[in-house]
Amino acid sequence: SMLDALRRLFPNLKSLVQFRDGGSDSGRGSDELNIQKLFDECSELIARNQIRLAENEDRIRRVEAACKREERSILDIKSDILKRCTLRHIKVLRKRLTRLSRVSVIYHDNISLHTHLVDRLENMRVSGMKTVTAEMLNNITLDCEEMYREHRDVIGTAKAMIEHDISIGEDPDLKDLAKELGVNL
Repeated sequence: SMLDALRRLFPNLKSLVQFRDGGSDSGRGSDELNIQKLFDECSELIARNQIRLAENEDRIRRVEAACKREERSILDIKSDILKRCTLRHIKVLRKRLTRLSRVSVIYHDNISLHTHLVDRLENMRVSGMKTVTAEMLNNITLDCEEMYREHRDVIGTAKAMIEHDISIGEDPDLKDLAKELGVNL
C-alpha cells in the first residue's frame, strides 16, 4: 500500500509505525496522524543528520590534511622502502577520503528527503490542518517516491563501492601514485 511505501521512505519515523491504514481493524494505531508530531520527528531526524554530516566533514578535513602532509613529506624521504610505505599510507588515506565523501552524499540525501517531507507538512500545518489522513499520506508518498528511488540508488551504489574498496586484498602497484607525486622508486 502507499502507507507501506511511506514507511519504507521514512523508517525512523515512529508516528508512521503507529499510524493505521484506514482499513485495518487491529485496534492499534489511529486513522489520523498528528501533523505536528510527524513534523517534529522529521525535524529531529534532519538535525541528527546535520550533526552526523558535520562530524563526517570534520573527519574529511583531518584525513585530507594528513594526506597532504604525507604527500609533502614523501619528497624528502631517501629510502625506497620508506617511500613505498608512505605511498601505501597515502593510498589508504585517499580511499578513506573517498568513503567519507560517499557518506557525506548519503547524509545530504537524507537531509534533502526529510526536508521535502517537512516542507509538505509545513504547508499543511500553515493551511490549518492538524492531522493527516491515509489519503493525504498517499499523496505525499507519491510526491516523495521519485526522490526516494534516486536516494536508494545513491545508497546502493555507495554501499557497493565501499564493499569493493574493503574487499581489495592485494595492494596494486604503487608506480602510478609515485609518478603522480613525483617520487622516484
